[in-house]
Amino acid sequence: MKALIFIPVLFLLNYSHSHAQNVEFSGAIGWSSQNEWSEESKLRRQIKTGYIVRSYLAAFLGYQNTFKNPEIYITKDVAAPRGGRFEIRSSDFISYGIDVCYTNISLNVRVVDSQDSYDFKYKHERLAIIPIFSFHPFHRNKRIKQLDPFITFGVGYRKGTKSYTTYSKYGVDNVEEVKTIPIAIMFSTGVVYYPIKPLGIRAGVGYGLSTISLAVVLRIS
Repeated sequence: MKALIFIPVLFLLNYSHSHAQNVEFSGAIGWSSQNEWSEESKLRRQIKTGYIVRSYLAAFLGYQNTFKNPEIYITKDVAAPRGGRFEIRSSDFISYGIDVCYTNISLNVRVVDSQDSYDFKYKHERLAIIPIFSFHPFHRNKRIKQLDPFITFGVGYRKGTKSYTTYSKYGVDNVEEVKTIPIAIMFSTGVVYYPIKPLGIRAGVGYGLSTISLAVVLRIS
């Protein structure tokens, strides 16, 4: 797997010496609705669905139905999406490169119903390494010389792990890990503003890595 990561990077570095007009390095931090909203909402649905299933099963088997609507308390420990990008400008309008992004979210959960309560911790880590392709539609426009709008998309590799750690009054009761699909798809659009070249600020919105991102860009001609 390491070879699959480094081979395209080495190829891009070698190719840039003879073909690139500019090379860009950037470090980014962002906010992801998938991390902070979708994950929590999905987890709440899973908990409630589990209670419903257990409730119907108890009724079917003739047991007393003791499961009511559970109260769910969640505290979040979120690491914002962060990473870096290496990009080669092969022409005025086209660039390509590698984007690396890491995200992590931990949810501490306490579920309480009329008869019982339990605690568990949900953790989801993701590392994405994605070859990207960008289109820059207004690169030669003199009126917006300091601005560089872009549209970027890519498909690559993602390593993701979800873990569920259940706690009881005696300590750690169970740990379960689930691997996620190893394919990442990203799309973003935004603009890079160069107040003082070669330094720029990139702001974008998108899907796959960060919903909203902000980056510092270094362009080398």
